Amino acid sequence: MSNNLVAESVQVVRSPSQLDPETHTECLGFIRAAIASNDRQTALDIKNVLADVCQQGHADRAAIWLDLIPIEQQNFKELLALLPIAPPEPAPETALAAPTAQPEPQTATFPINDQAIRLGHWVEARAIGWNDEGTQLVVEYVRASGDMGEMLVFPEKFAPTEPIALPAPTPTPTPEPELAESAEPAPEITPAPTPEQEPELTPAIAPEDAAKMREIALVWWPEMYPEALQSLVTQMFGWNAPARKYSAVQIAGWLQGEDELVRDRISELWLLKHGEGLDSLDCGF
Repeated sequence: MSNNLVAESVQVVRSPSQLDPETHTECLGFIRAAIASNDRQTALDIKNVLADVCQQGHADRAAIWLDLIPIEQQNFKELLALLPIAPPEPAPETALAAPTAQPEPQTATFPINDQAIRLGHWVEARAIGWNDEGTQLVVEYVRASGDMGEMLVFPEKFAPTEPIALPAPTPTPTPEPELAESAEPAPEITPAPTPEQEPELTPAIAPEDAAKMREIALVWWPEMYPEALQSLVTQMFGWNAPARKYSAVQIAGWLQGEDELVRDRISELWLLKHGEGLDSLDCGF
């Protein structure tokens, strides 16, 4: 990264103005200069400067990202993601032993009635199956009001009398047998490349989805946190769940109009699901 580019970006950090249009324009220029340099270290330095600028309130992170054209967004993210690739180590030559068939353990079939840990106590519960990821049990239990509730628990927090059957593995496709070579090999036909399509995202947070996310943060959070935290993640990001339909930029923009409690809890669930906070958005800085 050139000294001039670093000096100019540092001046943005020291600017006392709040949401200054000139600062916004300078930030866009720094990103485009990093793309033009095609240097990962330059992109990382610019990313750190822009994060500092946005954290101090001098510029709007989401607005800067949305002003970049799609190809600029893609180039900047790919530049940040570049890593040196180490050559694979050769596998040692070992004699393969003949596979031995392992006896399958006796397992119980669902539903399984027993006990599960809820809010630090053992309660009567019934396991009805595995979640989509195959990592937690879907368990029904009786609430204090007498109604049936449902939660996700790890296997070690459920006490069955017999071993539980693990989720069925995904079948491996059988390779087709090779055809005998003919005297004249057929010419290779290269298929025409098909353009990749970006997944469609809802342009704005729907009112019913916003209401569901508030309910998770304000109603279900006190009842499930921290024992059933994974169940909160599933309610937020599972199949047809509200946050599954939106990008990080959309969720972050919606949270700016919510109270601090909702922002903190939704941000924590996002971090658990994606491994990065909403502060980083989906833009690489």
